[in-house]
Amino acid sequence: AVVVAVGLLEGGLRGLGAQVWTASPPAFDVQPPGWTQPDPVYGYVGAPGRYALRFADGFGAALTHGDDGWRTTGDGPGTGAPVVEVHGGSFAYGLGLNDAASLPWRLQELLPEWRVRSRALPGYGPMQAWVALDEHLANGTGPAVLVVAYAGFQDERVTLTRNWRRSLSAWDGGMLPPVPATRTLWGVPVVQRGSPTLVAGPLAGRSVLAGRLVRIADRVEDAAASSHGVSRNLLLQLHRRGQQAGVRVVIAGLAQDRWTRDTLRWCAARGAEVVDVGLPWREPAWSLAPHDGHPNAAAAASWAVGIAQVIGPPERVAEAAPEGAEPKIDPSR
Repeated sequence: AVVVAVGLLEGGLRGLGAQVWTASPPAFDVQPPGWTQPDPVYGYVGAPGRYALRFADGFGAALTHGDDGWRTTGDGPGTGAPVVEVHGGSFAYGLGLNDAASLPWRLQELLPEWRVRSRALPGYGPMQAWVALDEHLANGTGPAVLVVAYAGFQDERVTLTRNWRRSLSAWDGGMLPPVPATRTLWGVPVVQRGSPTLVAGPLAGRSVLAGRLVRIADRVEDAAASSHGVSRNLLLQLHRRGQQAGVRVVIAGLAQDRWTRDTLRWCAARGAEVVDVGLPWREPAWSLAPHDGHPNAAAAASWAVGIAQVIGPPERVAEAAPEGAEPKIDPSR
């Protein structure tokens, strides 16, 4: 009876047009291979060299990683200048953009008296910023300003939920090394490390019902993880730890969704420094569409202006800002 019931349910779902779950193909290709490399602390970091990134339709960009493995930011002042360190994921990294169009590069142009360092990589988020600050404090290398380029969709990266791990299953064939994560909802985060990938299993690739059950398990686990609350706490603790160590932490909201804005309001109410430079990055004016859904050069330029205005003299930033790069900020927010 159970077998018959399952068979009828499977047939019914297929009759309604439901499709068997399939893993998403890689969104882009990078040549030569090896643009990232394993790391025991972060899981993976950038690898030195010059690379060409291509999306499925052939559109792409040139990527340059310096000797330290992080994306270059152009010509800045010498080593004695105060440092602005930019953390974030693919938006802050500038996935699909040439080096000179990326957020950190544009920020360096707007802040000539500062030395801007990029510590962003696709798949990164607030968790990697926390780990970096931990390293800085241990080594005495803390920047003057640490910018966390944040968007609400990064919350699941902090808690390393099944949903986020599954979305990475196509990256490097699911062979990424363990990455840092936390599920601490209140107080100083307890950092753990786990595999960033998750394979659905053979049944999910053959049965509509099995695929649905897998997705239900994803949602249940995501709700239990309280990813949004954990991420907010992490950002607040990042601010507090930086404050104690003399590192100015600026949380920059890149998106206009309610999750991003809720985090900014919540952190600001508790004393953290936030700047809302969010824009509708899915809209054609700010997107790489039709090539890809990531933000375009105009978005990166707009973010850079908004962030630079809270770091450097606003009047100087306004003079150096490229035409059309003014951030779309509602002063009431």
